[in-house]
Amino acid sequence: MVLDINYFKNIQNAHGLDSSQKVLINDNKRRLSYDMVSSINYKASAKRNSVSQPVVISVGEQTYKSVITTMPGDSLYSGDLIDSEGERWLVVETNTTNPIQITGTAWLCNQLFKLQNYSTLIIEKYGVFDDGTYSQSSNDKIVTLQDKTKFYLPYDNDTKFIFVDKRLATDKVYNKSAEFEMLCWSVTAVNPKSKNYMAGSHLLELSVQSSAYDATKDSIENMVCDYISTSGGGSTGELLPCSITTARSTIGTGRSYTYAVTFYKADGVTVDDTVVAVWTVSPAITGVTSTPNGNSIQISVANNDDLVGSTFVLSVTDSGGLYNTTTYKVEVV
Repeated sequence: MVLDINYFKNIQNAHGLDSSQKVLINDNKRRLSYDMVSSINYKASAKRNSVSQPVVISVGEQTYKSVITTMPGDSLYSGDLIDSEGERWLVVETNTTNPIQITGTAWLCNQLFKLQNYSTLIIEKYGVFDDGTYSQSSNDKIVTLQDKTKFYLPYDNDTKFIFVDKRLATDKVYNKSAEFEMLCWSVTAVNPKSKNYMAGSHLLELSVQSSAYDATKDSIENMVCDYISTSGGGSTGELLPCSITTARSTIGTGRSYTYAVTFYKADGVTVDDTVVAVWTVSPAITGVTSTPNGNSIQISVANNDDLVGSTFVLSVTDSGGLYNTTTYKVEVV
């Protein structure tokens, strides 16, 4: 009797497979798919990056860590956000050595970050605020906030615009006058690379340090630092929005920095490149000079330590009076 190879492929669901190893893998995938559905940790309604994708979520080393196991054939990358039963898990590492399925280590998200990228639109991103607890090594050494505080977020078309000196808020706290203010942080390093070990990975690591709350430019109502006001939507009689899009809150003595402004149309998103900027620096400080150049301005600080601690406000609007005046506070360090 001669065995019909096509009959063999039919019963093994092996059409398109050209080796016994591939046939074995395919068979195991089918068997495992059936078994995983019966697991008590199977999450049929889970979503990966807002798209439905069932997974198995198992308890990890600590309660705020888990092991994500995909269904055979499904994808998983570091930087992915898993949403299941009201909790969100950020995948920080994956293992693809198993040819049947992918497993990943995920951290429980503990922070909803709010930010703006050069426009009035407020962007919300779930991520992890890590004071060293999540990433603590196995030797359980004591960590310090100054050295270990980091934010972890998916690296995407919104978070890719986060820059050094960008400020983010994480909470509301009381000050010495029993008044609410925001707990703010300033980004000191942006790392979109070293935590990503394979194609498709997109995990963003931000090193941060404490930053003072500034009621003149931070919005405690919206929990956004350096808030770009939404006042003036562009309808008749209302002013249009603009923002200082290349900015840092400090300038060192003996250094220069160039600030730039972006003017938006009525939708708050589309840029108008035809507007002429009018810049103001107040108060005037001897040793701090400004050189406007269209929609940018260079601020230079003399090499004089007596200037350390001086602050000034950089303001910009348009020559036609159609735009709001945007301000930015800068300190000499």
